[in-house]
Amino acid sequence: GDQVVLKCVKKEEFACHGISVESEVDIHSRCRHPNIPMMYGYYQDGQNIIMILDYVAGKELKELMQVKRTIAEKESCIVILQVLRALAHMHSQGFVHRDVSPRNVLVTDTSRAWLIDLGLATDTKGKSSAMAASSAMGTIGYIAPECIINSLEVSMGTDVWACGIILYEMIFGFSPFLPAELHNQDPVPFPDPSWGLECSHQVKDLIEKLLQKNPAHRISSRDAVCH
Repeated sequence: GDQVVLKCVKKEEFACHGISVESEVDIHSRCRHPNIPMMYGYYQDGQNIIMILDYVAGKELKELMQVKRTIAEKESCIVILQVLRALAHMHSQGFVHRDVSPRNVLVTDTSRAWLIDLGLATDTKGKSSAMAASSAMGTIGYIAPECIINSLEVSMGTDVWACGIILYEMIFGFSPFLPAELHNQDPVPFPDPSWGLECSHQVKDLIEKLLQKNPAHRISSRDAVCH
């Protein structure tokens, strides 16, 4: 039969992030998508909740980036497109992942990508979304500028921003911004061609649209998939 993995999370961790156990279970059960591991069910005891998920035979994207330093543009785009498709599915239902990062993307040997760990995901239509948004969120280096200023600004655009950072890092091997640069409106800086690090005009255009510092001008996950 199919292999599964058991994900055990202490209930107190949900409470720390202002998220109910029922919230993650509900969001995960409703996010049925080829690039999100299927949740088959769950059970709980007094202190823990154990979710039964699809087993994914892949490595963390973070690990691949550390080994390769840079990843070919074609492969980078194949991976990020799958992540954006998963996010577009979540966003269409009103869900925000809130922690898109290379640690939460698994990649198989055939370059199939999986978006994992919906532990911080929130329902933007739900009553608890404001409480969840006010709690700690995201991974340093992938948090959108508006959320650094005000954590209540969490939106679908925050997930899109993280995808832009990931795509840039895969292709060029480093982050596009220093922390202090997140608070100005300067555009995305690209390496000088003399460094030997280049990307196509189409990918450069996508990165610029993903990394608009003003969330109102940032491309949506759905439009990014069609880019």
